[in-house]
This record gives sequence, C-alpha cells and structure tokens, in this order.
Amino acid sequence: MGGFDILLTCIALTVYHEARGEPYESQFAVASVVINRAVKDYSGDTCQAAFAESQFTWTQWGYDRKHRKLTSAGIPRDRQSWNKALEVGKDAIYRRTLPDLFYYHTKTSKPTWARGKTVVVSYGQHSFYGA
Repeated sequence: MGGFDILLTCIALTVYHEARGEPYESQFAVASVVINRAVKDYSGDTCQAAFAESQFTWTQWGYDRKHRKLTSAGIPRDRQSWNKALEVGKDAIYRRTLPDLFYYHTKTSKPTWARGKTVVVSYGQHSFYGA
C-alpha cells in the first residue's frame, strides 16, 4: 500500500467505526477531527492520530497496539458502509476539512473531558467540539 492508501485507510477506518450509518456531514466531521488532530498533535501523521491510545473508542477493541494490526472486530464487514467511509475520507483529504473540530462524542454519552467545553456543531448523533 502506498502513502495515500495508508492515509485514506486510517481515516476511513475511524469514520467507519465511529460514524457508520450517520449522515454524510457527521462522517465528514469525524474525518475532519482525525486530520485536524494529526496536524495539531501528531506532526501530520494521520495514522498515528487515528490509532493513538484512548483517542477513538473503536481502537480500544478494534486495534491491537502491541502487534500494530487490526483485530477481527476492527475489520470492516459492511461493504457499502466501508465504501462510503472511503469516499468520505477522500473528500476530507482533497477538500478543506472543518478546521475547528478536534473532539466529539455521541449525544447519548457524557464524557468527563467534555465538561466546560462548548459544542461547535452537531450532526446526526454526534456533538463536535473545538480545541
């Protein structure tokens, strides 16, 4: 796999697992969070941002950090949703991302890190926050 394919895969895996079934805007916002964090905190390394410990829920069960590979639960099974995640990832790479988004959670969760932060925008079942 070449550099672009790896970059796209890291973004698409996060979109797939974190926002599968959500509207396009929500999926694009998740992709924006991955890219924005990569630029801000990981010297532009999108895969490092996507797989950083405790950053995205899906990597707690879908990624084996010790062996640096996906677990069986992390492998996309829904081809249609995977293809959509790839398209969203391409859009996020080629278009300007939503620059002020760095965090998100589902509207049904109440994470402690969100206390005192202001919601920038909500799409689908997700609330998004700035830095």
